Amino acid sequence: LKNIPFKSDPETQDSYFNKVVNYAKLKADACHPPRPLFALGFDKEDVKIANILKGYGYTPLCTVSALQKQLQNAVLLEFYTLPLYLTSMYTIVENCNTEAYQAIRDIVMQEMLHLVQSANILISIGGQVIIDDPNYVPSYPSEDGLPGGVLPGLEISLERFNLRHVYDTMMAIETPTLTYVARPELESTLYTIGQFYKEISVCIHYLGNDIFDASTAERQVRWPWTEPGSVGTVHVVTDVASAKHGIAQIVEQGEGDSPLNPNQVATGQYGHFYRFEEIVCQRRLVQKDDNSYAYDGAPIDYNPSGVYAMRDNPSSDT
Repeated sequence: LKNIPFKSDPETQDSYFNKVVNYAKLKADACHPPRPLFALGFDKEDVKIANILKGYGYTPLCTVSALQKQLQNAVLLEFYTLPLYLTSMYTIVENCNTEAYQAIRDIVMQEMLHLVQSANILISIGGQVIIDDPNYVPSYPSEDGLPGGVLPGLEISLERFNLRHVYDTMMAIETPTLTYVARPELESTLYTIGQFYKEISVCIHYLGNDIFDASTAERQVRWPWTEPGSVGTVHVVTDVASAKHGIAQIVEQGEGDSPLNPNQVATGQYGHFYRFEEIVCQRRLVQKDDNSYAYDGAPIDYNPSGVYAMRDNPSSDT
């Protein structure tokens, strides 16, 4: 199978959907030159970064009932990502695009962990998780972003694996609120997943330990994999501290440890946003001697021929 890199084939005709994809422009848009971190004058008192690191203030909506509703939205938000990512993964032909397949699979495993963690927090404050109700099953295409008001207006479709879809949809879903990694400053103007969870965390802190019911611990899910650094840890939630630990892991796995650090500290992997961008850039993200990050590591093959033909948003009716 012929690999079609950006540089030798800037416009490639998609033989199945008969679309022209300008891969050269896609790469230019996504894979920016490195920028040394020390040149940014990073300061924890910087207003933009402080807003991320110090959290947001609570609002009058921070009540137990409102918190339960947002945690149910968190469960559904994570649920929405699973068909999207799995569809892309399962359309990859066996033994083709293997690094992309593995990256997406790793991310799917962590998204399932995030769903379970959100459910555990909801259970711990007396809520009931709803996931087997037809009214809560994700439907595609969706033009309303994700549950909880996250990324409003983002169109989410089920598509076979392709770089444009990874760039337009998957990277958009995992976008950090603020990042300086491997690009000039990128600050989202939309309500991101990180902001959504940060507000939940702040509300939990405000309401305090009295909202938790220790007797719910036996009804919470334990993660079956215990080897360190594999997927992450599902926290059994009994108080503010364990709830905030679980939320912090969700945010870190999606967007990295901080605006200057793309890593997941516990697993040693990059955050989901950066792993998707590696696929688009067709290069590993590496840290340079000057502490900058750049997508100029080992190549990641992308072979558009190694993907099964599939119509967008398939259903039992089509």
